[in-house]
Amino acid sequence: MAKVIFTLPLVPAQTNGEQVTVTATDNANNVSPPTTAQAPDITAPDKPIITQVLDDVESFTGAAG
Repeated sequence: MAKVIFTLPLVPAQTNGEQVTVTATDNANNVSPPTTAQAPDITAPDKPIITQVLDDVESFTGAAG
């Protein structure tokens, strides 16, 4: 059996872990087993919250270079 690769645009695009299940049907109505793909998670993480700043480094005076 020949391997066939299909590319299909999904409108709207699937995102953030949504799943899509597809099958292929030929002209003789033979249906392939279903296959599932999961969209990547593109949600940005929450911003960090800075609650404390510690300066534990001694002062430095001079020129760089």
